[in-house]
Amino acid sequence: LFPSHDNQASDSSKIVNEFYKNKRRVVSIVKKTKVGMDGLILKLVVDMTTHSDDDFVVDPDNVRIITGMSNIMWERDMKDKAPSCFRDNIFHHGQLQNTSMSGLRNGLVIVDEIDTGNNESQVLHTTLRDSGILDVKHMIENNNRFIFASATILRELYQLFPWGEIG
Repeated sequence: LFPSHDNQASDSSKIVNEFYKNKRRVVSIVKKTKVGMDGLILKLVVDMTTHSDDDFVVDPDNVRIITGMSNIMWERDMKDKAPSCFRDNIFHHGQLQNTSMSGLRNGLVIVDEIDTGNNESQVLHTTLRDSGILDVKHMIENNNRFIFASATILRELYQLFPWGEIG
C-alpha cells in the first residue's frame, strides 16, 4: 500500500480509530509545518478506503482532498503523490467548483490548510456551505466525515463550528 513514515502510520491509525471507535464526524489535525502532512493525509485516505469493516470503509470515489489555498502546485504535488484512484478528487482553491460534494454520502472530506480561504465570503467556505455538507444533521444522515488539517487551525475551527465539538 501507500508508503509512509512510522509517525504518519501511527497518527493515521489514531485518527481512523477516532472515526471508527468513537464515532466522530470531524477530526482536526494540528501539526508543525514540514513534518509530513501530505503523507499523513494520503495515509489516512488509504486507511479509510481499505478498512476491514465493510460498514465503515469509504469508497475511494467518495474522498475529497481540498484546500482553500490558491496553489496549483499544491494540487499537482498531491496528485503526483496520491494513488491514482484519488487523483480526480484533489482540488485547490481555483478548482473547488469541480468538487461535486452535493449529495456526497459515506464520504471523507479532507481540508488541508483549513486556515486559508475559510471566511464566510471566501470560496472554500462557500463551497462547503453551499453543498450542505457542513450541517451536522447532514453529516450524520449521509455518514460523511471531515478532517481539517493545518498548523494554525484552532481559530478557524471556532469560526466554522462556533457551537462546539461535533461527535
